[in-house]
Amino acid sequence: MRFLGLLQRHFVWKLLSVLLATGIWFTITLGQQERSRNELSSSTGPISVREIKDIPILVIRPVTDTNHYIFNPSVVRAKLKGDSVQLARILPADIEVIARLVNLPRSRRFSVELELGPSRGLRDKEVIQYLDPGVVEVEVEGGLGR
Repeated sequence: MRFLGLLQRHFVWKLLSVLLATGIWFTITLGQQERSRNELSSSTGPISVREIKDIPILVIRPVTDTNHYIFNPSVVRAKLKGDSVQLARILPADIEVIARLVNLPRSRRFSVELELGPSRGLRDKEVIQYLDPGVVEVEVEGGLGR
């Protein structure tokens, strides 16, 4: 009964403070949503998606490896999402796709997973969504002199 008395005392002020707190919460939540929308569109242009084709594969292998490798496919494509003005300026040479030929199986044919390297021309707002293909087939031409 004592709790009920405390709850009823100054009830209007308590109700007003709950309504004010709820209003503040909604204001902050809506402000965060608006900020998220603004981050998606930059001041230079709207968000767009671009596909870049014919990106060459950069091969990383030990210096002592004298083999010749044939990649199938030898080029890949990437899907980018970001500011449309910035995306229009990016060239296939600005994106590095890496195949690491280290600790390979001793066979003439194998698969290698591709990686994205540090790319020139790309800023934080541009996002590479996928590489196609993400894995390439590699054939060793000549001897296996690793």
